[in-house]
Amino acid sequence: MSRLLPSVLRPRDHRGVRVRLVERSSARREGMLGMERRQIVSDTAERAVADTWLVILGGIMGVGLILVAAPAVQQWGMFGAAMLGLYAALCGFILFAVNRRLLAREVMTLYLSHRRCPACAYALDHLHQESDGCVICPECGAAWCLPQEPQERFR
Repeated sequence: MSRLLPSVLRPRDHRGVRVRLVERSSARREGMLGMERRQIVSDTAERAVADTWLVILGGIMGVGLILVAAPAVQQWGMFGAAMLGLYAALCGFILFAVNRRLLAREVMTLYLSHRRCPACAYALDHLHQESDGCVICPECGAAWCLPQEPQERFR
């Protein structure tokens, strides 16, 4: 899925470079860390369903607005329908982008709290910190600022 997204929707590492997060298939092999990641994805999916209802409610309100304004403007016909479709699509895209960023932030926080690279799941435990406090992942080259206290290690 992340390969189909434009780079604008991809999260950034701590130096501002856009990265892809760990794929779902590799999360299955990560034991407890993968289970936590799947729980975050599940919670975000529930939030996305709630946001979908908000889009539907917004669409209903948009239809109501068009019905109220239509008598005043005689030429709403196809233009009104097109505007309503555009409005619904824009709301849906905005909610998709916001949910995607929230999910990415939660997944990055989870991986970094376990001292793993969110882009490739490489262990960052014993790597040297640069002058800006970031650790460079030798596997993928992403730069991450690790928390001071690591979480309990999972295998």
